Amino acid sequence: MAQFRGTTQGSSGEGSRLGTKNSGLVSEAAGWGGKIVSQVFHRDGLDYFKVSIEPHQNSGGKSTVIAEGLLSAKDPRIVYPEVEINCGACTVAIGAHTYREGCELAE
Repeated sequence: MAQFRGTTQGSSGEGSRLGTKNSGLVSEAAGWGGKIVSQVFHRDGLDYFKVSIEPHQNSGGKSTVIAEGLLSAKDPRIVYPEVEINCGACTVAIGAHTYREGCELAE
């Protein structure tokens, strides 16, 4: 029985997939510079999620977890690891960012 459902929209229309407690559900959205990977999974009676940015094919770079936590809109327990971003105007950790003039993240 499906525990998870995922959808995607692109130039060919919409598609969907189901995931069980055992299989979970993983999706990827990729560009030339990397990909975003989102995972939902079931552990110890609860549903969780994990979102990361990862290299794609020959893009280089490293895998970095952006956020993870309990998959619950009513009781969100989200962890934002110290992820460093260099936007060109400043280098910051997510959650502690003060936008500076010229910061691409503020747009």
